[in-house]
Amino acid sequence: DYLELPEPELFELLHLHRRKIVQWFETAQGSYADFNAALRAVHRQFAMMETKLEEDVEVDVNGFYWGVLGDGVAGRYALVGTETKKTPRRVPIVSREDAEYWVEVDVQLLQVIIRGQHVQPLEAHMSEDRDVSTLLHVDPAKAATMQSAVILNLEAVQLRELVSRPFRLQRWMEFTGLPVIPDLYDRYYDLEDLEDEEEWVGALFEPVRRAFFVAPTCGDKDYAFYMSAEAAQAEATVAMLIGVHPKAPGQVYKEVVLFKHHRC
Repeated sequence: DYLELPEPELFELLHLHRRKIVQWFETAQGSYADFNAALRAVHRQFAMMETKLEEDVEVDVNGFYWGVLGDGVAGRYALVGTETKKTPRRVPIVSREDAEYWVEVDVQLLQVIIRGQHVQPLEAHMSEDRDVSTLLHVDPAKAATMQSAVILNLEAVQLRELVSRPFRLQRWMEFTGLPVIPDLYDRYYDLEDLEDEEEWVGALFEPVRRAFFVAPTCGDKDYAFYMSAEAAQAEATVAMLIGVHPKAPGQVYKEVVLFKHHRC
């Protein structure tokens, strides 16, 4: 539809010139500039189709550089990353197992493959962000049409890779609450109750506790700390304590890790 050319005629044209196109790309690998110029032109075309931009809007893909997929099949090339001053001016060879590249162009099949879970328009909470529109020099309405590869979806963070620009966008979720204290930490920390084998725990932690976690330095009440039975083992060299905020009982507010041999 974009070329206003029937698909059968398009693929017939490709079939007639496929070998010459692949041979040109294979020969162009000797020239970093020519090789990348050709693939950047391809990238620019499919990026404009994906982002549904007007014809007079230029998509800047000059920040990317490409490499050869070294799987023994000619005509397969991958977007390696963002070009910097330290990027070697030679065409690299990458493998399918490499996590570095995320866009693949197969000249043999006239196919573009974008790695990631799937491709989708940039979500509103990212496209409408002022930093995004300022950095990309686009208004929020245009940013909302930009396609992105879904790289990561976790509870605390989302990661998107833009198809048309050399940028990755991260969105960190708002902190919603404290985790519950694990059952393992069932001993209340008290300097007088420590076993002989645990004296080093008190020697390391007590100065810190008195300096930062005792009222009135930390508020109206002292922080409570809990430890596990494993700290009492004679061979233990690492101890971990859980700190509880006076206003958030039963929840982890601080984690303290002590190293016996490092004295910290």
